[in-house]
Amino acid sequence: MKEINNNINKQNQMINEILKKSVNENSDSNEKQVVIGSEDTIPVKNDVKAIMAKQVISSIKDFKFNVVGCAVKDVIIRKRFFSISRLLFFFVALPTLFVFLYYNFFASPMYISLTKFSVKNTNPTFTGVDIGSLLVGGNGASNSDNFIVLEYLNSLKLGKEVDEALQIKKHFSNSDYDLLSRLSKVATNQDFMKYWLWAVSSSLDTESGVISLEVKAYTPEMAQQISKEILLKCETLINRMNDRLQNDSLMLAQKELEISQNKVKNAQLAMRNFREKHSTFDPEVMASGMQSRVGALEAEQTKLQTELNQALLIMKENAPQVKALKVSLEAVKKQLAVENAKIASARSNDLTLSSVVAEYEGLALDLKFAQEQQVTAMKALEVARVNQMSQSRYLVSIQEPTLPDESLYPKVYLFTFYTFCATLLGLALVSLIVAAVREHTGF
Repeated sequence: MKEINNNINKQNQMINEILKKSVNENSDSNEKQVVIGSEDTIPVKNDVKAIMAKQVISSIKDFKFNVVGCAVKDVIIRKRFFSISRLLFFFVALPTLFVFLYYNFFASPMYISLTKFSVKNTNPTFTGVDIGSLLVGGNGASNSDNFIVLEYLNSLKLGKEVDEALQIKKHFSNSDYDLLSRLSKVATNQDFMKYWLWAVSSSLDTESGVISLEVKAYTPEMAQQISKEILLKCETLINRMNDRLQNDSLMLAQKELEISQNKVKNAQLAMRNFREKHSTFDPEVMASGMQSRVGALEAEQTKLQTELNQALLIMKENAPQVKALKVSLEAVKKQLAVENAKIASARSNDLTLSSVVAEYEGLALDLKFAQEQQVTAMKALEVARVNQMSQSRYLVSIQEPTLPDESLYPKVYLFTFYTFCATLLGLALVSLIVAAVREHTGF
């Protein structure tokens, strides 16, 4: 603004000098004197010099406005340039420089120990089509075990167990290391959980079932020790899972065997009471015998009656053969009456032969089912005992915890590049938002 004011003052002085010179020349030729200011018009007659002065004044005014406009534009461009440069400097260059200097000169180097392992299940608890195996591939039971171990790796319980064994809180909160990367000495469980998830990162390959574990620490030895301790705790977890599953299976098999034995006893007792009540060992056989005897007697009666009728046609009634046939027929009729009396006595007691047989068949079926259930329970108990003596789940170590020989964290140039891109993108977004708000509000 000072430059603009100086240029305007100089132009005004030049205009005043030209105007004064023109007025003095006109006064010598006895013309009417007029006082001409920098902003007044020139009331002259047909004087050539006055006309020239007027043209000079108009050209100087045009030049004045052009110079002022150019100066204003130049100042605006310079201001925009300086404002953008300041924004880039304060919000992009300085943070990027700070991150570079911090990670390069102040951040404590950390070492990463790599471990790979998997959980194998030699005795799956289920067979058939598994939805999990269809979605992610592989054995569903094995993958489920791997997911359990993966969740255990990301749990606060494992962090506390490792801390009890190796005092990792003391290691990560040591004041010898930089302030930004170390753990606070008064860290809460939530703070320790966040730091644990940052220091111990794990991932699962669902196709192969391999778990990759990376552990960060300030010393190579501590990183390797933490990895070994985590591997040991995971193996302990798998052993606990094996023991609990086997013990539960054994207890379930024993309980099922007791239930089946009680069912067999109750079925046998019911069968005994039935036999004592009806005085028969097998009413089905008895009924079959009674029916067969009645049928045989009726057939014999029919046969004898036919023979007697034939004999009477050719013999007299007092003939010996006729008398023998009559005696045999009478004996068959008496025996048939006895058999029918037995059936009638059963009916008189509201217990038909069919109902007795049906009741017996139901009791026999219950006894057979209870006996088969007992046999199945005994087989399951034997299988559970065999499984208890064996191990169905194993932790297979594919790569033992490594001892790092160089620091791989922090990645100075990569983190610096990330900071530069993030700050530049953030500044661009904020600038767009501000420009949109100004355009909308009219400022």
